[in-house]
Amino acid sequence: MKRHLVVLLLIVVLASGCISGESDTATNNSKTATTTLMPLKELRNYSKEELLQNLETITFVRFRTETTGIATTIIGEANQTVSIKNVKVGYVDITNRRAEVNSTAAMGPSTLKSRIVVTNESAYIEAMGRKENLTDPEVIEGLFESINPVSIVKRALVELEPIKTDFINGTQEFYYNLTNTLALSEMPEAGRDGNATIKGTAVLRFRGGFPVEVVFRYTLTTVSEQGGVEITTIITGTERTEIQEIKTNEV
Repeated sequence: MKRHLVVLLLIVVLASGCISGESDTATNNSKTATTTLMPLKELRNYSKEELLQNLETITFVRFRTETTGIATTIIGEANQTVSIKNVKVGYVDITNRRAEVNSTAAMGPSTLKSRIVVTNESAYIEAMGRKENLTDPEVIEGLFESINPVSIVKRALVELEPIKTDFINGTQEFYYNLTNTLALSEMPEAGRDGNATIKGTAVLRFRGGFPVEVVFRYTLTTVSEQGGVEITTIITGTERTEIQEIKTNEV
């Protein structure tokens, strides 16, 4: 069972930032206030086309993602439930195709620190004392896009229809049902060894026409087989990605 905790930690680290969730409130008084550096724009309702145009101007983004939840692993008739927490900080330089993400994930008694670095045409992942170099351009591009919160926001705006929209104190909000297509394409590790399904909701928040927060609630279920024994993993989590800094090519 302990071995599967380590595998789950890897899933949590790689999935974090691609699905998220916490509460549907715009503020959380228990969190430490952070300084957010954003372009100065009028606080109003922007059309989807205007939001997409603003996303195209972004050249650099710095972010922080926090994931909390529980994971249950069922192997045969045995099962184990543990709490999970993952904190991820990073930046994406869209212009120069560079990115770095540092994660600390805890699941029960196990902790995993990892680092992902993308540098133009190369990339590597450090975890569990090992370093994996990536050279396949398609894999590198997929990794870059999956850790880029701007890409995730853009995909949601383009591919999903909101079930609700709101405008509260200058913050524009879009609510969505989370789909397998959008979420699982961003986290291939979750479904590598078996079938994976995900259910949940997503919230995008904008101020002045730029993203400031991405929030998800989700239940991720994976089913695989090892040695003739079926292994089911159910992760119920919440994740918040806070956009802390944005630079654009606008003068």
